[in-house]
Amino acid sequence: MHKQLSLGREIGSGAYCKIRLLTEDPRTACKICNTDSSGIPSPELREIVILANLTRNPHQNVVEMKWLRLKGRSIVIAMPYVVSDLHRVISSRSYTEADIGTIVTGILSGTHHLHIHGIIHRDIKPANILMDGNIPKLCDFNLAKSFNGFYNTTSHSTNVVTTPYRAPELWNNRAYSYGIDTWAIGVILLELFMKKTIWHANNKIDNCLSFIRNKKSVFFKLPYGELLRGMLTDRVQDRWTVEKCLQKSPLHPVIPERQILDIPDEILTREMSKYFEHENLSDHPLIIVSNRIHRLSGKSLSPEESVFFARKLLYSDDSHSRSFDYVTRELKFVAAHAADILVDGRTVLKDKNEI
Repeated sequence: MHKQLSLGREIGSGAYCKIRLLTEDPRTACKICNTDSSGIPSPELREIVILANLTRNPHQNVVEMKWLRLKGRSIVIAMPYVVSDLHRVISSRSYTEADIGTIVTGILSGTHHLHIHGIIHRDIKPANILMDGNIPKLCDFNLAKSFNGFYNTTSHSTNVVTTPYRAPELWNNRAYSYGIDTWAIGVILLELFMKKTIWHANNKIDNCLSFIRNKKSVFFKLPYGELLRGMLTDRVQDRWTVEKCLQKSPLHPVIPERQILDIPDEILTREMSKYFEHENLSDHPLIIVSNRIHRLSGKSLSPEESVFFARKLLYSDDSHSRSFDYVTRELKFVAAHAADILVDGRTVLKDKNEI
């Protein structure tokens, strides 16, 4: 039984959340995520699920979730309190070439950690990079998404990534993958050298992209010019992966090998089987995720509620109001099972008799 949380001063806020220090330990920041008529809003839900999953595989360049608790009709994420972020210091500090190499390599290492676990950040920018000394830590996973096995679907919004850091394929409403994170880091590398934001959000698309295109001959002569060339390539097929960027880093960091895992399976529950057949559902990611939710919940979430939860997680579908009772059960379910909800898109559904 957890003792009642005592929260101190507010240090930040968002559309559905506030961030306050923990009174008994001011080194801990608590993000209080409020519910609305649909339950936990989808951006906060994605962040909770991803951070909880990553607690099993922590990385020094990714912010860590210490714990997750309920507080009334809210859910609280506890993380280490880091005072500064890269946005605050990028124009006020004069980084040496070696400092820049350390920072960018750290950002690349954290992003690589996400990618090998099937997660794309989709909003890498200086404000979402905490600075613990010279150690960068990726944070704010509201737009992050599990792409593991799902990235060939057409369900992913292109309305992601803050304007100055958006890759060409996003501007052109084309299919995208992990390369949009690489492009964003390339823009940050430029800004570290220039000590300012390259362009402002009110610029038009042509101004944003043409700025880099017209100055590539200058940018690529900067230190780490080869790295910039690989990151800021318009053609998705030619843009370097984060792993290749790390291989080319002058710091020569140790790069974890990508593990080849067996294709996982998921036991199909009888209730979900009947529901899928009755509703004639053919959306594989939705089927896999909703079955996982129904099974983990101990069937406290009905088949219909499990599909609703999965739509919110996968497709940001917050459009349906739910009962007070449902929101209560959703909160309890997430608090208990957040770390287990992410599903590998390659997962195969099997009947109990097939296992």
